[in-house]
Amino acid sequence: MSDQATDSLEGLSLTELLDRMNPVVEPEPVAWMPQTTAWAVLGLIVVLLAALAAWRWLRRRQQNRYRREALAELDRIQAEAGPHLPLRVAELLRRTALTRFDRRRVASLTGDAWLAFLVQSSDGRGFSDGPGRLLVSAPYKTTANDTDNNALINTARHWIRAHHAGV
Repeated sequence: MSDQATDSLEGLSLTELLDRMNPVVEPEPVAWMPQTTAWAVLGLIVVLLAALAAWRWLRRRQQNRYRREALAELDRIQAEAGPHLPLRVAELLRRTALTRFDRRRVASLTGDAWLAFLVQSSDGRGFSDGPGRLLVSAPYKTTANDTDNNALINTARHWIRAHHAGV
């Protein structure tokens, strides 16, 4: 500062000095909108892709609702574990298959043809030669040991999760 400016400030109180100060100039706020059209287009593409992903997820969830309901019922059957467990599992598998596959094709299947369908519509694990054989005799038998029942429940659970309706 010059001597003349310093002399004019002498004798002023602090409040007077503060009153003579120029106010602080605040900068303009930063705009939230993108500065180029490309960012707007990119943002729109991201929003559309997110909407498409959400729509596909919701559609797939709705299409697999019958699987979640069947698995919940299978858990209830397992918890009750009565003497008719194989029969109830057989009924559940039949209802689940009728939900997703052609009724004319599935409803009439019995015995080994039913087991062959279950093998063909999934990876075939456990129906033709494993615990799935209980499904053939389930309507005529009211008892099975716990090991067989647990194996049947696991086989049915696997089929409900893994079957593919494109067969």
